[in-house]
Amino acid sequence: MTRTELRAVLAFVERTRAPAVDCLGLRADDPIWGMVLFLLRRHLANQLVTVSGLAAASGIPYATAMRRIAEMFEAGLLLRRPRGRFGRSFAIEPTGELLARVEAYALQVKSRVGETLGLAEDGPATYYFGGAYLAARIIPPPQKGPDIGRDAGPLRLLVKRQPSFNALVRLRGALEQLAGCRVELTVLEFEELLQRILENAARPVSAYDIFGFTFGWLGEIVAAGAALPLDSRITPPPPGLFDFYPGAWEGAQLAGRQYGLPIEPTAELLCYRRDLLETAGIAPPRTVEAVLDAGRRLQRPAEDRWGIAWCAARGQALGQTFVQVLAAFGQPPLRLRRLGGHIDLGDLSGEALRPALDSAGARAAADYLLALREISPPGIAQMDWDQRLVAYAEGRTVMGYNWSSRIAEFEHDPTAPARGRTGYLPHPSGLEGWSVAPVGGYALAIPANLEPQRVEVAWRTMQWLTSPGMAKLLAVNGASASPRFSVAADPEVLAVSPVIGVVDGLARAGQMQRWSHPPVAEFSRMIQVLGEELHPMLLDERSAAACLRRAQDRIDSLMREAGHY
Repeated sequence: MTRTELRAVLAFVERTRAPAVDCLGLRADDPIWGMVLFLLRRHLANQLVTVSGLAAASGIPYATAMRRIAEMFEAGLLLRRPRGRFGRSFAIEPTGELLARVEAYALQVKSRVGETLGLAEDGPATYYFGGAYLAARIIPPPQKGPDIGRDAGPLRLLVKRQPSFNALVRLRGALEQLAGCRVELTVLEFEELLQRILENAARPVSAYDIFGFTFGWLGEIVAAGAALPLDSRITPPPPGLFDFYPGAWEGAQLAGRQYGLPIEPTAELLCYRRDLLETAGIAPPRTVEAVLDAGRRLQRPAEDRWGIAWCAARGQALGQTFVQVLAAFGQPPLRLRRLGGHIDLGDLSGEALRPALDSAGARAAADYLLALREISPPGIAQMDWDQRLVAYAEGRTVMGYNWSSRIAEFEHDPTAPARGRTGYLPHPSGLEGWSVAPVGGYALAIPANLEPQRVEVAWRTMQWLTSPGMAKLLAVNGASASPRFSVAADPEVLAVSPVIGVVDGLARAGQMQRWSHPPVAEFSRMIQVLGEELHPMLLDERSAAACLRRAQDRIDSLMREAGHY
């Protein structure tokens, strides 16, 4: 169960308990239950809890509450976490034991609700609590957009050349009719877009109403003061909030604050030629060892058919590959805390920001990339995102790592050998059996320096552009991505883009994970360092251990210079 889904279940329990108190006159006098709910609600929102705050949440006298809290410590349900540089004060957190008990309880609640509504015939994992599954399965066309008025001037969007935004460009005429005003789309390439966002943030007044950003830039964008926080507009949660995929929603979230609405989430998947593996009697490769075995058995160098395509070009391409493969070995690139089976992104400060490249997981991930060379096409050390997609689509490799948002480029191409013959998996697992699909993609944000009178227009437009109707319109026009559960339940969408259903399954299973790309301001520079320092390893110019050591030292210096520790 994902953290967001757990929040939805707990909110449901609280809402259904309140009527018993209000209508029946029953007292909600269970202090431990009250404290657990308060603690979990704050924990899942990455907010600190003090002892006095926890005691106040009990609703009983302070001295009695402190005795109950002591009992919870003795039972192994609570732990103290030092606060501040000198550790003289403490925050209270749930232990892994308490989190496991609460999750077991939430799964039972989810199962009972699902059985009642006919949604969980095969168990609670078959539906997502809070997803819009009771809405009409066929989503109607998008409603008319926000009533802006032609006198207000055009809607100005700054976005990247990306499938969802490309669909917006193609549909501009229809958008303008629905919005009732002119729409200006500035479409840039990857690095140009980030530069323009930062330049726009330095202007006295924003030149754009809305901008798109990839999740990996969030730390840098927030540090530059480029995005307007949305918390006041999503508290209390608006209808349909839990319809967003949790990994996508959290991708636009930093330190418990929301800075955007997801429009094109994407998961990195392992694509494999289902037909070739089935003919050879090979099961879909769910571990790194199985990937290597399948590649060795099925590649045919004499026929220019190789095992796998992946990004190994120096710089950002290889750096991104490494942190995503590292996730399959159960480890983020920084020393983020583990808590109850989760990797915590709630506290991105101090020791949590030290690089973690001197670990067994990092060494295993590097060894895996070295082994992949044996089953990769010639020139793999120059392969980037476009080249790996083309190599797989054209049938020159049996497998390939690819972002789900780009799958349509070969699934919609009738000449591509991979079309209709591809299976999809999350990243095959490494040391600890982690099965994850690193989440990336794009969200929409409001510039922090937007004229105040245009902020409400921008907010309503963002809600409209990420609504189920618009998400469906973009998906059937080449986007191959959707941020919502309800869109993946629409058979018309799945008929056009089956990979949306694959990503939906990963989201429901909690396998779309963001922690491989922690939202720190230095993340892009970290990726660049990794891609520069690991590249000599692929060319046999330096050992893997030496490359990791150099990357560790450079990123450590980067974090020290930023004053993180």
